[in-house]
Amino acid sequence: MRDNRQLLITGGRVIDPRSGTDEARDIFVADGVIRPVFADTPDCRVFDASGMIIVPGLVDLHVHFREPGAEYKEDIESGSRAAARGGYTTVCCMPNTKPAIDSREIVELVAGRGRKNGLVNLLVVGALSKGQEGRELADFEGMLRGGVCALSDDGKTLMDYDLMRQAATRAKELGLLITDHAENHVKSVGGVINDGDVSRSLGVYGIPSSAEADIVARDIELARETGCRIHLQHISAKESVALICEAKRRGIPITAETAPHYFTLTDEAVLVHGANAKMNPPLRTESDKQAIIEALRDGTIDVIATDHAPHSVEEKSRPLEQAPFGVVGLETAFAVSYTALVAPGHITLPELVRLMSFNPANILNLESGGLAVRDTANFAVFDIGNPYGIDCGRFVSKGRNTPFNGMKVYGRTALTVCSGKISWEDGNDRSFN
Repeated sequence: MRDNRQLLITGGRVIDPRSGTDEARDIFVADGVIRPVFADTPDCRVFDASGMIIVPGLVDLHVHFREPGAEYKEDIESGSRAAARGGYTTVCCMPNTKPAIDSREIVELVAGRGRKNGLVNLLVVGALSKGQEGRELADFEGMLRGGVCALSDDGKTLMDYDLMRQAATRAKELGLLITDHAENHVKSVGGVINDGDVSRSLGVYGIPSSAEADIVARDIELARETGCRIHLQHISAKESVALICEAKRRGIPITAETAPHYFTLTDEAVLVHGANAKMNPPLRTESDKQAIIEALRDGTIDVIATDHAPHSVEEKSRPLEQAPFGVVGLETAFAVSYTALVAPGHITLPELVRLMSFNPANILNLESGGLAVRDTANFAVFDIGNPYGIDCGRFVSKGRNTPFNGMKVYGRTALTVCSGKISWEDGNDRSFN
């Protein structure tokens, strides 16, 4: 990676929700930190951002980099490269690896590989239960000493109420966030896509929205009972939105995320894209999609995450019932979100930046999400004026499993700077090494 110790970004529109900044301003970076811009700024590399926006580096609370154990799908290097290409400077890796991230040793292994790679700030989420098997709590204290940012059994749900209450109580004592995959497995077993007209037309078992809402309701009650901060992952259903809205009205410590596919697509996308539109929770109906958009607009949902879940082409080419759940999203999330939310006027551009940078940083209590003088230089430059077509063949992720291939979007990542170093520059189909 190229170590640009002095970098001047000129002509861009700076959007910084933390300070309320939305103005044309130059950004000068020296020794990894944003510095004042003076008339006699020393000779340095200059990037012309005219007509572009400069925003704090995006923060993704939910990615799967598959390392250790399934590096053929994605590894820390390729996943980090995809994140940098998408404008991300911080990502949180989920623990459903092989072996699961359920001990201090594995936390430190993954975190160390992330630091060595250096393209993004890689944070590690530890498992709630040993082996993510749902029978015994993992070593929370050891993982905390190893540096976890949160706890989750993502990919599964810890169904045992008493064990989940013990987890929430202990996490509260340790000051740890729980990020939970809301799925009642009793209701979703055998399910392939959303339970509805499309599943019936295809003759496959459906996953009802109540499978999500049941666990959302349970987690809200646990957050109320224990005081533990619980973050609800990949919300897809209008019933869940209503529960979260009421919980927030009551002051319960709940936050929530959704992903771009839930506010852009419905289950009918499966008829076009097949398994590349198969994820868990599944795409739902038009009314669910509209409820998600409204929840982003009114603040019920706090964060847009990707749930970046790469699989091989061979795996996703299997029949719909046999193909794995999951789509990739790091390289498309900002552009799809801008095109689907900001361009039609559902939300403003500063609100989008808040959803993708400031809010997730706040949930993790990170000292990031700003572009003030003396802040660490974590930011991205996006070209929102010129459309382009998403081409999965040009992804730097190992995954090609996206329902957005060929979509015309606005918001190409022109430059990503992480800790003062250029980690992505458009025109180079790789990050600097």
